[in-house]
Amino acid sequence: MSTEHERETAMAARWDASFEAQAQEGAYNSVPPEVLVRGVSYYLRNRSVLVPFSGVRFLDLGCGAGQTTLWLGKKGLDATGIDISPAALNLARNALASETVLDATLPDRVHFYEGSIVHLPFPDKHFQGIVEANVIQHLAKNDRDSVFAEIKRVLVPGGLFCGYLIGQESSVCVRQWFSSSGKLERPE
Repeated sequence: MSTEHERETAMAARWDASFEAQAQEGAYNSVPPEVLVRGVSYYLRNRSVLVPFSGVRFLDLGCGAGQTTLWLGKKGLDATGIDISPAALNLARNALASETVLDATLPDRVHFYEGSIVHLPFPDKHFQGIVEANVIQHLAKNDRDSVFAEIKRVLVPGGLFCGYLIGQESSVCVRQWFSSSGKLERPE
């Protein structure tokens, strides 16, 4: 049985390989999923007292190439993205640098951290909103349970959690579960 550190290291290596391949093909997501845009927009619209949104903190779990984190920052929110993959974070930071040409204040609001979403390095009740898209489903059940406990811990009471999960029988998930030997390694 592997240790938690060994599992996280292996997961980071798998995601690095995935994002490096996506970067070579230019195939990584470049826009946030519509379901997150709508969920966050409805939440903010119903809290018009917060306009402008300066000081309103959102966390993007498994931020990947940073498209959702950047969208949140462009809305005027303080946006933090966390991902286990250094390759993904490199794409995210490059995207932030490109966007800074149009908005020099964006780096004041958008930050990226390397780390696991299973153990978030943020204080209790720190974020007004947390989003994730197609990340939690890739974790084993005990890690998913830990992530939801972490979300509850770092989200302020009455805050927004907007997650987008595809079913585990989706071809996207099934492809992820095959090892290099061709054997199915489904998360428990």
